[in-house]
Amino acid sequence: MSNIDQLAEQHIKQYESQLKHIDEVIARAHKEEDADIKAELKELAEHRGELADYIEELKDKAPFEWMEEGGPMVLWDVVAERIEALVERIEH
Repeated sequence: MSNIDQLAEQHIKQYESQLKHIDEVIARAHKEEDADIKAELKELAEHRGELADYIEELKDKAPFEWMEEGGPMVLWDVVAERIEALVERIEH
């Protein structure tokens, strides 16, 4: 396995780990009954689905193809930040 393949595999594992974290945080937030929070959770869950789909697409591409595209980090950061802020609002 080449260095680029190892790096690509490492990134995919990192994305999958972050996706798992997003799932855990969303699960914590789902206990809330507020309609606005439920609506925001629904939207965030849709973004989570987009991220999961993107990971699957990356797995089917050669590493040099998706590394040139820059990967999903910006979307990850936005979704994770929104989820963390929502949970903080709920828990405080």
